Amino acid sequence: MKKLFICITILLSIPIFASEFKGRCVSVVEGDIVMVMREGREIKIQLWGIDCPEIEQPFGKKAKEFTTSLILGKTVKVVTQDRWKFDLPQAKLYLDKTYINLEIVKVGLAWYHYWLAPYESDLDSAEKEAQEKKRGLWQTPFPVPPWNWRIGKRSGKVTDPGKDWVFIVRRDKRYHRYSCKYVRYNIIRTTVQGAKLMGFTPCEVCKPEKE
Repeated sequence: MKKLFICITILLSIPIFASEFKGRCVSVVEGDIVMVMREGREIKIQLWGIDCPEIEQPFGKKAKEFTTSLILGKTVKVVTQDRWKFDLPQAKLYLDKTYINLEIVKVGLAWYHYWLAPYESDLDSAEKEAQEKKRGLWQTPFPVPPWNWRIGKRSGKVTDPGKDWVFIVRRDKRYHRYSCKYVRYNIIRTTVQGAKLMGFTPCEVCKPEKE
């Protein structure tokens, strides 16, 4: 029994993923999910700090095609982060000196996931520039974020809920009506349910939950 306990302790102490490794990208599942070879096996990885449109969404296929054009069949450096999403390790990907996560945001094919990666100022700046220059998915006034789309898909309501939309702003833990004085730059449209799941509370000025 003691030997079994020691073996289990040793196994649990071995990290599943090194903090950094290099491997060949053998598949691109979605714009922000890739398969990379490591020691003879395929590792499924979520790109850190970004969220691409789902394949069924507008620009979802374009995001996948863009990531594919950058890294498929090439050796990338994977720098894993101390967070997981959808039971996947999150990582920064580099092709030589090119930061792949950042390139995807630059062309407007991903949202910056700032509540999961709040200190990635390069991703923040790249998203703002993509919004201002209406690149990629920012060509539409209020593209539906993939987290809202997933919530809608689970509930069977993937159409625009109209009056149910609220808006969140960077560095502000509240959600607002679009007419609120606090809604200015770097706004993201979401549902009340989505905002609450991310830890946002209603603005006390515009009172978005009241008719």
